[in-house]
Amino acid sequence: MAWSGVRFPLNLLVNLAGCELLCLVMIVHLGDRLMEESARIQVTFEVFLVEKSYFCHKDGFDIVDRTGEVRAYCGPQGGRNFLMQDNHIRMRMYTDETVEDRGFRIRVKLFQSPCGGIFKGQRSGIIMSPHHPYAYTADSLCIWRIEAPRNMLIKLQFTSYFDIRSEDDQTCLMDYLAVSRTGNFSTDTKRYCGQTRPRSIISKTNKLELKFVSDCIEDGRGFKVRFDIISAYTDMWGSNGWWSP
Repeated sequence: MAWSGVRFPLNLLVNLAGCELLCLVMIVHLGDRLMEESARIQVTFEVFLVEKSYFCHKDGFDIVDRTGEVRAYCGPQGGRNFLMQDNHIRMRMYTDETVEDRGFRIRVKLFQSPCGGIFKGQRSGIIMSPHHPYAYTADSLCIWRIEAPRNMLIKLQFTSYFDIRSEDDQTCLMDYLAVSRTGNFSTDTKRYCGQTRPRSIISKTNKLELKFVSDCIEDGRGFKVRFDIISAYTDMWGSNGWWSP
């Protein structure tokens, strides 16, 4: 899918009113929640010549993801290729009443993650970060879903080193492994990062999901975790599991 500026490849149409000229919302719908959450949008600036200004406050092009984070671009940006961290973006071009330039041609396509998957009907299995035991790749987004029979729980046990680098091991904002003990990240999640191997984790229900995210810098050797399906009545703590500290 290619998207061009107004009158490309001629000069941009000057916007005398100073309002938005173009707006495109792109949302990925694949019919499966796991596939949708692991899908991302790849944006390529095939041609990009927009008036350069401080903080792109005159003419520019911005991309907004679902979290509200705004990335603004101006000046010569041709050839840039980057992967968004979301499957839902809004793109907007804006101009002022002064200098014109050639504009842009942008290609947008769906990027489906090569990692992740669904485990259903298996009593045990192994989940690893991409390229384990070697360093994981940058810009990774992997989601694994484990489903056990009714009245059963899922136990995770980390069997190897744990090496997920993040600028802050307390908040785990950059690279992290997130675990949902109910299989729903919107209501139940905890992030893990750093180099301390987490203790065993037991699900609250018969569903559990893991999400591995890395930023644009390759770092860390990742993780390896084994899952086992266990009876809900074998939880010796009398609860639905525990979090590692």
